Amino acid sequence: MLRFAVAAIAATATTGCAGGTCTTCPEATLSANDSTDLRVNVGDMVAYTWSSANADAASSRVAIMPTHDACGNDDGPWVVSSLEGATEPQPLLACQRGFIYELTFEVVQSDTGDTATSTVRIAVE
Repeated sequence: MLRFAVAAIAATATTGCAGGTCTTCPEATLSANDSTDLRVNVGDMVAYTWSSANADAASSRVAIMPTHDACGNDDGPWVVSSLEGATEPQPLLACQRGFIYELTFEVVQSDTGDTATSTVRIAVE
């Protein structure tokens, strides 16, 4: 009997988006060349698109692996702070060869504090 009561408490403790019961949870979508996992070459053109639903604020960041690239870019913020948008295609530079870029777009619904993220991984060969 005690086992059942503990399980019931655990099952009801999670509410909102985390509990899967929210119909207006925030959503985030980010892609590069219509993909979330790219393996590209120097000189290839890359265009980003992002969008969201049920969110009122956005931020983004980039992680560069294994370390900062030869162009002088470090891990940190990425320029996306709008809820939706797109970039013009941009060429990958020779100083990006051998690096992996992991770009993350995050949105939040301020009233509830619920968040959603979408990540793109780009490996430059």
